[in-house]
Amino acid sequence: MSQKGKSPGFPYIAENIFAPIYPVIATHIVEESGIKQGICLDLGCGIASLGIAVAEITDMQVYGVDLSTEMCRLSKTKPIAIVFQVKLFPYSPMCTCFPLGITVQTL
Repeated sequence: MSQKGKSPGFPYIAENIFAPIYPVIATHIVEESGIKQGICLDLGCGIASLGIAVAEITDMQVYGVDLSTEMCRLSKTKPIAIVFQVKLFPYSPMCTCFPLGITVQTL
């Protein structure tokens, strides 16, 4: 199949098309729940875009969990400063990304 007409895939769409909506969704979640500290589980996190947005506006440690080893791998390719600065810990039970319960000092 030629590249013409082929879908660019979820990671591209998440990072380039949907990127502006993740902070809006995160703000809505935080405002509706009133929760700004503690632990947040982002189940089915994909490449962790929403988890990062939540972590950026709260004091929560965010654990991104996804069954897809590919999504886990891609979430780990985000700049390491973003991953650790915003307290995001990608995890997949199918791979060894970051074990749940890890504690990392924020920058």
